[in-house]
Amino acid sequence: HDINYILKNSKIGNCLYELNVHDIGVSRRIYIRMDDEHLKTIKAIAWIKKYKGETINTLYDIGANLGHISLPLIKEKLITKAFMWEPDFDNFKLLQCNILLNNCKENTIVFNEALGEKEETVMLELSNDNFGDHRIRVTNEKGAYYEESRSLIECKQRPLDYYISENTYIKSLLIWIDVQGFEAKVLLGAKKTLSLKPALAFEFWPYGLKRAGGINGLCDLLIEYKTWNNLFLDNPDPQTINELEKLYIKYQNDDQFSIDVLLY
Repeated sequence: HDINYILKNSKIGNCLYELNVHDIGVSRRIYIRMDDEHLKTIKAIAWIKKYKGETINTLYDIGANLGHISLPLIKEKLITKAFMWEPDFDNFKLLQCNILLNNCKENTIVFNEALGEKEETVMLELSNDNFGDHRIRVTNEKGAYYEESRSLIECKQRPLDYYISENTYIKSLLIWIDVQGFEAKVLLGAKKTLSLKPALAFEFWPYGLKRAGGINGLCDLLIEYKTWNNLFLDNPDPQTINELEKLYIKYQNDDQFSIDVLLY
């Protein structure tokens, strides 16, 4: 009975979502029947099976928002387990609600925190209208989305390596990261994990990366993967890691350019 929220059946993935009516990001996309973000994850899982011969059954969903990536994959039995990190408490409440609505509690483990380079308390800047664009505050400089004027809340941050143990089966794991430019910082906190070469996908948004401190060290961390694929394309040619640096230099001041990349 809260007018700030509405229930909506998904067009794809057989999910029921609780949405925030003030969110022009993920909630709006689902409401207008554009709930297709998880299709790139399905493509990534298929490519890993086809070209590497490995079956993905666990997803690390970093920047999980309200569950729109992981929950359809669980419902469609494409994965059996999702670990989900979401630092904003309002998004996290919706995430928990949607897990229960879709009977996925036994298949999920959730954390109300951010991932980054080290364990510390950080400030999360909140977008007024796009609740998938909350970001870890790194700079107070003016930005294309008036980031400098956003309200701030504290949140806990840990490195991804904190969650990797000797029992983690890397070959069945896909790490999926969408954290609005903070991807490089997340991966800097995953050096131990990356040394094991898990399948890895993340949003490459040069503008967001620049606001979060650039890509210093990122390409060096990824060099063992040798190549990456563009998930926006159906049959991409593998690109070298150095090409990511070239894209960053070219588009770092263009807030509209972004792609999703897959490494395996």
